[in-house]
Amino acid sequence: MIPVGAAARVLYSAVPRIRLVALDIDGTILDSAKRLSPRTLEAIRGLRGLGLEVTLISGRTHPATADVALALSLDGPLVSLNGSLIRPREGPVLYAHPIPAERVRRALDAARELPLDPFLFLDEEILVPEDRMAKSSILDAWTCGKGYRPVPRLEPDGEPVYQVHFGAPPEEGDRLKAAIERALGEIFDVFGYVAFSSRSYHIELRMPGDDKGTGLAELRRRLGLQKDEVLAVGDWLNDVPLLREAGVAVAMKGSPGAVIEAADHLTPGTSDEEGLAAFLEDYFCL
Repeated sequence: MIPVGAAARVLYSAVPRIRLVALDIDGTILDSAKRLSPRTLEAIRGLRGLGLEVTLISGRTHPATADVALALSLDGPLVSLNGSLIRPREGPVLYAHPIPAERVRRALDAARELPLDPFLFLDEEILVPEDRMAKSSILDAWTCGKGYRPVPRLEPDGEPVYQVHFGAPPEEGDRLKAAIERALGEIFDVFGYVAFSSRSYHIELRMPGDDKGTGLAELRRRLGLQKDEVLAVGDWLNDVPLLREAGVAVAMKGSPGAVIEAADHLTPGTSDEEGLAAFLEDYFCL
């Protein structure tokens, strides 16, 4: 690896001027075992050495996003909860777009008679019904296994809720998602998918328009940056809006087709093959 310094800066001057690098976490920075490789860490440090801002944009809760930021020594604003929250690793909330309490209640009421396990995502915790705590492990990919708060009854109760989340039996997932869309599609964006980590079916309800792209656009506005000054990297379907909001869009090798179609570049390897590091080293002459 070329040391970051004068030589790297000369080489980097030939690259279109990027000032912010926005990175997804799981499947991009971290490998399939949730590990951060020394090579990836060094590449991200190299970006900072070039004077670039680096941010994380994730579907994780804020604490789980901040844990990765700490490992990378990042102290700037982070975008979590799929664009609904912007907050530095330590410090006050800079931007928040919670779901109105009445909509949360409508979502819980609509799902009450369906075979769904409900959860409410707050900024730092996930509310879980006491009788469903055994089911909370399906959310570990978003929380790293911590931050669950058992409650006797699931209610918004005055705390900002950023996402209503349901776990569903895999064999009934598509049917249940369709039922939720019919009942709530006018007031929520509804997403359904099978999680690789747990093989369980997930249904997410977010405020219309909330996604990683709107989160990046809000962060860019706050930093005074133009779209063409941003490079973004992601690997999954929730990263498509993120890539579309960046001047330079990069998909991880092995991403779904829709993600690759939204990208300008493809990394030479997957996250298990240190593909992010390889791309950053080449693109920024690290």
